[in-house]
Amino acid sequence: MGRIKGLFILILFWGLQLNAQDRYMVFFKDKQGTNFSLDNPIEFLSQRSIDRKSRNQIKIDSLDLPVSDEYVTQISSAGADVFFTSRWMNAALVQMTEEVQKAVGDLAFVENVEFIAPEAPLSRNQTSYKIATNFKEVSSTSGNSDDQLEQIGADHMHNDGFTGEGKWIAVFDAGFPGVNEYEPFQHIHDENRLVGTKDFIRNSGNVFQYHSHGSSVLSLIAADSKEGLKGSAPDASFLLCVTEDVSTEYRIEEYNWLLAAEYVDSAGADVINSSVGYSDFDDENMNYTYSDMDGRTSVIAQAATLASDKGIVVVTSAGNYGNNSWYYITTPADAPRVLSIGSVEIDGTKASHSSFGPTFDGRVKPDVCALGYGSTIFSYSSGSGKITKGNGTSYASPLIAGFAACVGQVFPELSSQEIVQVVRRSGSNYENPSDSLGYGVANYSRISDEDLIITSSLMESNIEVYPNPFHGEHININFNETINGKIEIKLLDVHGKVLFDQKYRGLDLPGILQIEIDAPVNGMYFLTLRSREFNKTIKLIKE
Repeated sequence: MGRIKGLFILILFWGLQLNAQDRYMVFFKDKQGTNFSLDNPIEFLSQRSIDRKSRNQIKIDSLDLPVSDEYVTQISSAGADVFFTSRWMNAALVQMTEEVQKAVGDLAFVENVEFIAPEAPLSRNQTSYKIATNFKEVSSTSGNSDDQLEQIGADHMHNDGFTGEGKWIAVFDAGFPGVNEYEPFQHIHDENRLVGTKDFIRNSGNVFQYHSHGSSVLSLIAADSKEGLKGSAPDASFLLCVTEDVSTEYRIEEYNWLLAAEYVDSAGADVINSSVGYSDFDDENMNYTYSDMDGRTSVIAQAATLASDKGIVVVTSAGNYGNNSWYYITTPADAPRVLSIGSVEIDGTKASHSSFGPTFDGRVKPDVCALGYGSTIFSYSSGSGKITKGNGTSYASPLIAGFAACVGQVFPELSSQEIVQVVRRSGSNYENPSDSLGYGVANYSRISDEDLIITSSLMESNIEVYPNPFHGEHININFNETINGKIEIKLLDVHGKVLFDQKYRGLDLPGILQIEIDAPVNGMYFLTLRSREFNKTIKLIKE
């Protein structure tokens, strides 16, 4: 009798295993059958998103189209439980059994199916939450935010009236408990500046739970507390997304990031802060190596690049592996068009935990740095909120995310990638970047001067640069005046890579100087002209 009972339990366990669901990405071959058209983007993008793309001269294309409803219906009919779809990668995130996975993979319109995490925690049950009517005071206060704001010149930026007003900042993290009930965030709710929330790890509908890391990160951008904690862009509007599941580490979190980026893109976000980074996972088959830190290999680096290409300024932490055997940046900090942020102490020296660059393909990373050692943050634990201290590039990144949003407020005519370049140029080590600090500590004082304002002309100067846009391998510089002393001419791409660097004696210059440049891809470049008398940067476009 005992053997029969034991056999019954074994069969039952085996049956449960057969019916166990895991999480997968299902990639489609095309978007045939989509119910949307590029001729009417307002049906799948907000007007704010459309306007941001227009301002950045970005065309709405097939990547913006939602996936085919017909394909989603068919994989659902095959037994897949579809929770999210990805426009940019033309895919669906589903929960399904291994048996269903095989059936879905055999469908003619399915390109491939990728296992991304075990188990099936996604649910359609919505968790209730409340926004406080009487916000709580913090239980204790340790320090204030003066030092971290002063280090990047955000105090002067705020005094000049640039506090992020009108900018939408998305924060991707592990949870935001306390943000709906504590005084440092009350102004956001009172002024209706929480414009979107999304839980991608459980689909619960409630971001004000889980791990409080996101609450601390958000406080460095958004807080405005009478207890002395103020963020770098306290008057911005915010979208909060839970993408990081601290209980496990699987490739799904990269796809959560992708889905969140698409969500905030369609809403119209200007900036993303991402205080996350990946290199190794619970499943060793998913691990990345340093050779994968090339800005192209990881899913999340591809997603960050796509977000950048859609006109969003993406800011991410460089990683906290400076003291480890893996001491390099983690992904998506390797993505080429994002701002990857390192951590410094208050005297500007590198914090020991901050990860080193460069990327595997030799690009400068981190991009810039901010205070990440002894940062003043809001912290929530055991049902209580307080203002305390914390360490990590996770806390340096949001300071620069708010800083970048304010740069966009200072120079509303700049594109997202021009803002990225301005932030890089504001670094204390811009002329001599390093693997530890990148371009150095960002500071507002270095972008408020005329010589760091990117413009399509040389302002009062008579110097002309043409053609612009250019098509071939030459550009012409017509000086129209005598240049005294020496002049240095540099051409940089949007990643900060120097493509041309020559010095000339002013007296030896012809009236029109033609320079040969190696600009391998179409897009934006920056020409810098520097002499004793001026220091100008011109935006060039190759078509």
